[in-house]
Amino acid sequence: ILDLFIAGKTHKALWGSGNCGKSAVMALLLYLKWRVNPAGRMVVIASKVVRDAHTRVFSYIKEIHLAAPKSAEYDIQIKDTNDEKGIFHKLEGEDGQTLLNYRGCIVSLPIKVNAINDEMGANLLGKHPDDCLIIAFDEAQELPGKLLESRIFANWYTNENHEVFAWGNPMPVDMTAPETHDVLFKMGSKGLSISNLKEKEKNAYKTSYWVFGSTAVLHLAMTDSPKDDPDEAQYFLDRGDGIMQQRLHFLAGKSSVESIANGIPKDSPSWYSQVLGFPYIHSAHSKNPSVVTPFMVREAARYPLIWLKPVWDYYMGVDPASSGKNDEASIVVLRAGTMQDGRHGVDAMGGQHCRRVSFIEEEEFSDTIIETMWGLAQSLNIPLRNIAIETHGVGDVFRYALNRHIEQGKWERDANLGQKAHIVSPMIKPTDRMLFKMLGHTKPAEEIVANVITEYWVAVRCMVLSRQLFNVPDFILQQFYNRYMVNQSGAMKYKVETKDDMKKRGINSPNDADALCNAIDLIRNRGFKYRYKDTGVYKEEFGAEYQNRKKLKEIDTNMGMIADILGVGDNLRKFKQNERRIMLENKTIRKKKDSSFVNMRYLNSDGKESYGSGPQTSGDGAFGLGDMRRKKAKSIKSKNDIDVL
Repeated sequence: ILDLFIAGKTHKALWGSGNCGKSAVMALLLYLKWRVNPAGRMVVIASKVVRDAHTRVFSYIKEIHLAAPKSAEYDIQIKDTNDEKGIFHKLEGEDGQTLLNYRGCIVSLPIKVNAINDEMGANLLGKHPDDCLIIAFDEAQELPGKLLESRIFANWYTNENHEVFAWGNPMPVDMTAPETHDVLFKMGSKGLSISNLKEKEKNAYKTSYWVFGSTAVLHLAMTDSPKDDPDEAQYFLDRGDGIMQQRLHFLAGKSSVESIANGIPKDSPSWYSQVLGFPYIHSAHSKNPSVVTPFMVREAARYPLIWLKPVWDYYMGVDPASSGKNDEASIVVLRAGTMQDGRHGVDAMGGQHCRRVSFIEEEEFSDTIIETMWGLAQSLNIPLRNIAIETHGVGDVFRYALNRHIEQGKWERDANLGQKAHIVSPMIKPTDRMLFKMLGHTKPAEEIVANVITEYWVAVRCMVLSRQLFNVPDFILQQFYNRYMVNQSGAMKYKVETKDDMKKRGINSPNDADALCNAIDLIRNRGFKYRYKDTGVYKEEFGAEYQNRKKLKEIDTNMGMIADILGVGDNLRKFKQNERRIMLENKTIRKKKDSSFVNMRYLNSDGKESYGSGPQTSGDGAFGLGDMRRKKAKSIKSKNDIDVL
């Protein structure tokens, strides 16, 4: 890790196995680098999870600082509040007051992925250190790769002498969907081809270090621990009690490392992530089809959302969480209205009004969520009846808290009118509302899905396929990409994999996607219709996939009909299998010299008509059907084009 840290590269990524001490080591090294010149250097340690940024990571830095010698040259002060955590160089103002130097500090900054805008890190905008700026992403696998191109990230680049660090435990990766790649993978795979990555994946049990351009990457696995390395173990001293003296005790001496390694199946993606510290790589969704795929989203994006008139209703979906300690609550806001072609349209607005809520104090967490909901409802005029809440598990506790807030005056007018929030339960049976497996063929959900959770997710899938759901942000789409469809043998119904199975693959709970599904369930409950525009001005712009499937079905029907007429089986694709049988039948016909065949019309190998006493054959089978297939049966329009006695 030290080799990586001092590498003369601008970008440095550390891919490491679970619980191996990455954050503790990086916190130590970053603190040392800052202490070289605390007055002119800034280190920003950023994390998506507020708890990690404000407690776990900063606690390492605080512990290191308190144990470090006091500086005789610089006046340094710790600031440790709920709103701000950091260690600052102190300045003396003109009036003699002490000021904190925001250009000379090491600070912990939570990054709100659902609101990557001017407000994120606003206290750092326009303020750049004189010496060195370091941006350090802890748990970088939780941050979307687009952050590296965001305007605020570019603002951090204004200091020419800057460095970017990213470390974490890699997530499974789909090489065909670069829009889903996170910061950790994007930095670590920059400049590498798929074949390079596949080769490294095969050798992931070894420590590897690679450099390309301005980036250096270190991969560290549990199997590289001195405790498990026989070559290094010989240098350890036996203390006499049968236990080898450990160096790097924060890495090799963690008892949890063994429990992690022994508790994960070695053929699972989690083994790659948690033990080998390498992203499990697959190159297509075809083997494990996702609920929604990047291809579907790209196709939907080709057909723009065009409102009939700028009148719409706002809807809010909420996925509550038990506390801010281990999870985040998600709030997703959508707007729904009528599109120019008369169909229903739903707009996620790029996640502009989506929120994630975390809080340290468990007893106040529900109140924090409701306050956030109330603020959004006030600004967007969202009535109580347009709010959908999941109530299973902690949701019941949350609903009690919401009722308490309503009694205290929130949504008072709506409540007086008898309005209630829409309750989404994952415990009920699938409903009779319409879904589809193939465009244009809708059926009640209970006939298509195995459980109601699948209904909620497939409803979103249908909206994407029908081009009626637009502008879903990447951080939500990634959660849809990561949840697979499971084949339920016998039932022939859709079923999404369980969250426990997702966890085994190293995938976190898709809270944002659940919140969106909750809002969609409410919109469907209000009478949303899946509809395709097959004619008129939107013929080419809407329902193109439906038209394509429809055409293919017509072709299959016509080909099957022709095959039946000619007696070559159920499908022309099986013609070769019937070739010998037909040839034998032809010989029998010729022997009989049946006069009824004298005036029958046939196709020659060149596709031209001819008359004779028997069928003309080609090298591709009787009746010249091989040539007919190659010409795509252009000369055959219907069964009436062939005279059959």
